[in-house]
Amino acid sequence: MNVLIADSRIPAARLLAADLRSRDVSVTLAVPEKNAESHPARPETQPGASALLEVFWNPFSWLSTESLVFEASGAGELDALVLLFDLDALSPFFSGLFPDEIFRSSVAAFQSLAGIVLKRCRKRRSGRIVFLLAAGEKQGASPDMPELSAITAASAESAFIRFGEETAARVFKTESSGTDVLLMKASFSEEGVWSWAADRILSPDAGKHSGKWLSPSVRLGAIFQRRT
Repeated sequence: MNVLIADSRIPAARLLAADLRSRDVSVTLAVPEKNAESHPARPETQPGASALLEVFWNPFSWLSTESLVFEASGAGELDALVLLFDLDALSPFFSGLFPDEIFRSSVAAFQSLAGIVLKRCRKRRSGRIVFLLAAGEKQGASPDMPELSAITAASAESAFIRFGEETAARVFKTESSGTDVLLMKASFSEEGVWSWAADRILSPDAGKHSGKWLSPSVRLGAIFQRRT
């Protein structure tokens, strides 16, 4: 299996990547830093795990986004795209950006990335888009961030949630496409959360929940029972 995770600005992305790799899943990690290098991780960093490829990604560039998906597909067809949003982790990167740049570097960039991957998934009638949101208490935007930028940063989280729900609703209406959307939210510091997240990402039925947000306290079985 081959999974693309966006992105490394959120430290939790590497924790999820490590858990997936321990399950023999190949992972590509989008790295929006100028000094990023595309290289497979050395096998000895995690014995017995599958490959990790870190690929530079400029969230402001459509061409870079297409290139990211192309490189991620080099390890085989892309089975899943995981988009993470953690306002506390992203706030330091938002500092110094204009309000429009905050949105473009997060939600708009994720929309472009998901659009490219979704088109590929529908063409091969297989694949999954995963939205993973950091839940729980948040510190919010950096105190030194201008007020309008701080408001935009908080709004970006709301936009991410709406984007996930709208994507899930639209894809759910076309189940014949073979593609599904998985919505998850959890405290990224909760014990066992990455094992739980990996279980859901790899579960063949996890995406068939019609736009409901899953959390560690909500079992899949309970959701299916409510639908029947």
